[in-house]
Amino acid sequence: MKAGFNYALLIFLLSACSTPLTIKSTTHQALSFNGRVAIKHQAERSNVGINWVHGEHADDIVLLAPLGQTVGKIHLSPQQVTLDYGGKQYQAADAEALTEKVLGWNFPLAGLRYWIQAESAIGSEATIERNTSGQISLLQQDGWEIRYVKYASNRHDALPKKLALSRDDVELIILIDEWLQP
Repeated sequence: MKAGFNYALLIFLLSACSTPLTIKSTTHQALSFNGRVAIKHQAERSNVGINWVHGEHADDIVLLAPLGQTVGKIHLSPQQVTLDYGGKQYQAADAEALTEKVLGWNFPLAGLRYWIQAESAIGSEATIERNTSGQISLLQQDGWEIRYVKYASNRHDALPKKLALSRDDVELIILIDEWLQP
């Protein structure tokens, strides 16, 4: 597989996370966002636009090229993950299995669902630092370091607008342009 395919696919899969308009116990709320993701893996860099919709039982994500063309679609449900990309369809039992299958390495999408909401993922230990407004400024979990660079406001329940994630030789920047309530 081409390196560009792998990096664009990874960015696409990373978008399988979200946050509601306020930080509460909202993991099951319907919500969506439009944004951008930049990834750096070793010497490779890539950028993609994202339209993401999180429903109570499934996630639907559209990956967009710089001029707005749809590059791929992903559907995540409790039963399986389906990715339509480059004229092919990939399926796996979960998002991590799909990244292992297509990229050759496992990526923590289950954690990202929480991290994008400025929450630690359920089921593993986390270290959290907060800023003077009570917002999470740094979250470390499962080997990942998540820095909350910018929030929508200084309110303690404001939404993140920019996150920087890193682990080993992978760096991600997630920019949320607009949060939407479906």
